[in-house]
Amino acid sequence: MDAAFFQRDVLGLLARRRCAYAIKVGYWSWLPLKQLAADARIWLPLAPGVTGFEHDLAIPQWHLRLRVMIYRKHVRHQTAKNFQLDLFTPDNGHFEYYAVATNMTLGLPALFAFVCGRGAQEKTLAELKGEFALDVVPPTTTAPTAPGSN
Repeated sequence: MDAAFFQRDVLGLLARRRCAYAIKVGYWSWLPLKQLAADARIWLPLAPGVTGFEHDLAIPQWHLRLRVMIYRKHVRHQTAKNFQLDLFTPDNGHFEYYAVATNMTLGLPALFAFVCGRGAQEKTLAELKGEFALDVVPPTTTAPTAPGSN
């Protein structure tokens, strides 16, 4: 899920229903993600140009502890996403940062692959809806009509 679903009520519902989840977490000022990324000394390789680490994140105002994966992707261009971080200016280029909260038992590389797969699915669905009009496919059955209506 994207960061819009990172809410205490949503996390509570998923926990009560025992649903596995991976939810992107925004780099909001009330969370210490920016500082965690800035302080990280060990970034484990996950994919070409991608590194990350796990953290047990306490959110005192929500009375929660969540497993969070923070990862960064090296990009060869200056990215608009860097405006939200302003962590440091590495000599070897720029990075895009992401954070994902999860209750899944997947390891860091597998969770990264899972999250990336989610993005690929969304792009495929968007193309099917937009380019092939699958958002307007009529149902296979017709709805019953009220007597006397035409």
